[in-house]
Amino acid sequence: MHIPPRGIRRSRAAALSLWAAGALLIGTASWGCSSAQENPPRPGDVRGGVPNLSGVSVMVLPVQIRRGVDREIDAEIGYALRSRGRIEWIFPDQLRSALTRSPGLNVNLDTLAVAVFLQAEVQRVGDPLFGELRRLSALTRADYALIPVEARRGEPDDAGVSRAELVVALVHTRDGRVRWFAVLEGDPGDPGDPRTVASLAEGLARTVAP
Repeated sequence: MHIPPRGIRRSRAAALSLWAAGALLIGTASWGCSSAQENPPRPGDVRGGVPNLSGVSVMVLPVQIRRGVDREIDAEIGYALRSRGRIEWIFPDQLRSALTRSPGLNVNLDTLAVAVFLQAEVQRVGDPLFGELRRLSALTRADYALIPVEARRGEPDDAGVSRAELVVALVHTRDGRVRWFAVLEGDPGDPGDPRTVASLAEGLARTVAP
């Protein structure tokens, strides 16, 4: 059996070590900066803060995951945001229209890769979500993306009353950094009731555009 000289063996070992380190970095870079969390995000969880969005262009993405809430939540969010702040809102219907004119961008607004927000504390998004936001930003010139990650029926309280909850993130489209992340609650009531969902949308609007 041929045994390579010691110097060659060391070179091969070093090369394997560098390859392994590179693979690890690539895997980490695919989702930017994030750290696993023991429990899923709960109402009241907040990270970061909403910057002053006055005079800024913000894409409003459709709700990505729905569990037990009124199906009109996207419309309620749009209605609540339209009249608040000197902000250039770009709503899902406008995004869909723009994408129809640019099908080569290959972005599906309803199936964005957002599940990581429910599994980890994300400081900066990576691909594929970052690439999709960058392509949308190039199309719309938006500075931020407001992403309603999940709208859901919250756990009932001791009196058996539930609330609608919204997991939401505000991401800068240029660098992928998550500037704000929160889990909001609507007024007590059936999350399938449009009035309950409207209170949740109003709470979101008051927070991002006070």
